[in-house]
Amino acid sequence: MLVALEGAPLQALPSDRLAVSGVLDPSRVFILASELDPKHLLELQQLAQCVRIRILRAYTNEVTHVVTNVADNNTCSPSLAILHGILQGKWIVNTGWITACNKAGHLVDPLEYEVLGTSQFPNSKTPQSARINAQKLLPGLFNNCHMFLTEPSFVSAQLILSKTELAALVRAGGGKILSREPDPEFIPAEENLVPYHAPPGGSLSLCSHYIIYSCGPHVPQMKYNMRHIKTLSFDWLLECIETFSLVEPFY
Repeated sequence: MLVALEGAPLQALPSDRLAVSGVLDPSRVFILASELDPKHLLELQQLAQCVRIRILRAYTNEVTHVVTNVADNNTCSPSLAILHGILQGKWIVNTGWITACNKAGHLVDPLEYEVLGTSQFPNSKTPQSARINAQKLLPGLFNNCHMFLTEPSFVSAQLILSKTELAALVRAGGGKILSREPDPEFIPAEENLVPYHAPPGGSLSLCSHYIIYSCGPHVPQMKYNMRHIKTLSFDWLLECIETFSLVEPFY
């Protein structure tokens, strides 16, 4: 057993391929703890010993469930693990799931314990929407989006990410990272694509290229607002992830 720690539906689907006769198969469950307090970390260790699930130290594609502390309204802070989990359609569940599993002596259906959203978007039901998108094998949030990241680090009121961490998030959502700033006068034909999740008729419906900057002293003097290329903030990108949608641009 590996035990290591890191500090709907619209109509409810069963626990898809992880379920065996209505009970989750522990051998196919990989849990990542996101900002759990010591009490719930201990409960998670007890659950691992009881049902032989695997708890991962860091986010990988193997993760099936991200377990997090929540506020009274069943919302969580947007940690890096939570953002990855949303983008890849993982179960984002509160600590009540751990308690219920320990009490039952086996893994219970996590649907009742699914987090409603992040603290900024408490009623978004984003974890549910993202999970259903993945279960239906639909394209990721950033499908057909090409992004150039302007800074070595990105800062918001909620989160500070390195360029490497942000690039990994974009890729987790199916996006492409560009090594150099795109030329608005020349977009290669193979990159001139329509984002799958852009609302039809919206300002992003034909936008394939994005220049992402961090708010603060390094805001670019020139920002593109063309049909096919836009300069947008890190805050915009975070809102897209936290709502699992390509939101209308704000600057």
